[in-house]
Formats: sequence, structure tokens, C-alpha cells
Amino acid sequence: MVRGNEAKQRIFAKLLEVFPGSFMQDDKILRIIESENGSTVEIKVTLTAAKDIMGASRQLLPPISGPTAVDEFDWSDNSTTTGGKSSVEAAAAADLSETEKENIRKMMEALGL
Repeated sequence: MVRGNEAKQRIFAKLLEVFPGSFMQDDKILRIIESENGSTVEIKVTLTAAKDIMGASRQLLPPISGPTAVDEFDWSDNSTTTGGKSSVEAAAAADLSETEKENIRKMMEALGL
């Protein structure tokens, strides 16, 4: 038997209870039907058993907080920072070497961006 198979089936069964109208596809993919802006969408959920067990060690990691938290970051790419760069461009550029920045610039030019 595949490792984690029973646990995945229990989790899928619980998700099927929580989301009425959801269904399984090929016994491996859960499709959850939701409504968004007046349109029907299907969210596909797959589960994979982890090979490495983190267990209690995960509790030792500090929670994400401050300006780097995902919920606080402007992912829209609509805001601007100094120099006319979007917030996404500015965040990405902060950790790149000059060679990486040049490669990205060339790639963006080639793609017409």
C-alpha cells in the first residue's frame, strides 16, 4: 500500500463533507465547486504524503510577521515605489545580482514587456 493513502482518503472524505457539491475525479483529485463574481469555478485539490516528517519541529519556526507577510504584500503589481518600479519588481530586484537583473531585463525586452 502507498504510504499515506489511508490518511489522504480520510482527509478527502472530510473535505467532501465540508464542501457540499464537491466530487472526486479519478479517486485522486477533489473538485470543489464554488461561485466567484457570479461565475462557477472548480478548485482542484490533490494531496501528497510528505516524505520528510517535520512534526513538532514546525512549531519552533517563528510566525511570519511584518512587511514580508504574504497577506500584507501588494501582489496586484499596480502600486508603484520610487523609481517607477512596481512593488513586485522592487521586491524581486532586492535580492538579485547585477547579472540576474540584466538577464531579466533582456528577457523582458525579448517578450515585449
